Amino acid sequence: MDHRSSPACDGERFVVAMDEFILIDLLSQQHAVARHLAELDDDGKLAWLRQHGELTEIPMKNRGPRAFRFRSFVGIECGFFLRERRLVFLGDNTTISENVITGTVVCHEHNLFYSVECDDGSRRSCNVPRKVARDMFRIVPGDRVVVRINQPRHPEIVRFADGSTGCRETAS
Repeated sequence: MDHRSSPACDGERFVVAMDEFILIDLLSQQHAVARHLAELDDDGKLAWLRQHGELTEIPMKNRGPRAFRFRSFVGIECGFFLRERRLVFLGDNTTISENVITGTVVCHEHNLFYSVECDDGSRRSCNVPRKVARDMFRIVPGDRVVVRINQPRHPEIVRFADGSTGCRETAS
């Protein structure tokens, strides 16, 4: 296991395991947290959050989903509820929930458009934004990709499903 030593305030030294997830701000780290907790069920996600901060259930008057307030150890707070095993964050009259799905590239259509067979069984014509295309400069049929669905008619390929954004080595 890889470790890093850092000086503490009192002059002692301590060790932080590099594979430990350090949670400072749940809202700004939501994508990394989602990847880290992807295999856990809702109860597992709540247990993990309790280990990384203060988790309080928000009393609700209606019969909607259970809502929670999370406060990190540095004092940054946010509200959320769970829907379909995802954290949905609460804000001022808004919710933030990135609608993403993974799929397999079937073929190149034209310009920066690719046909993607999504894991939910649908087939979508997906655009690759120019900024993403510069990083993902080679997309070929069979590649596993992550598709963000901003609007039903405008799905976008945002990265490879394995988390990389650039060219991957191929076996020869």
